[in-house]
Amino acid sequence: MPGCRTPRLDERIYVAGHRGHAPAGRRSARLPEFAGEERIAASSRPEETLMAGARSGR
Repeated sequence: MPGCRTPRLDERIYVAGHRGHAPAGRRSARLPEFAGEERIAASSRPEETLMAGARSGR
């Protein structure tokens, strides 16, 4: 696990979580939460990073 990559992933997860709670829209609130969960799984398994990216649509 590269040290530079984990902090960025954690930050993105946090931001996504907060965005999901913010009043923006049902669709907007749903996607970020899912992306956050996928990213957490990806951070624990570097092999699944590509899969998570494809699933989240990035």
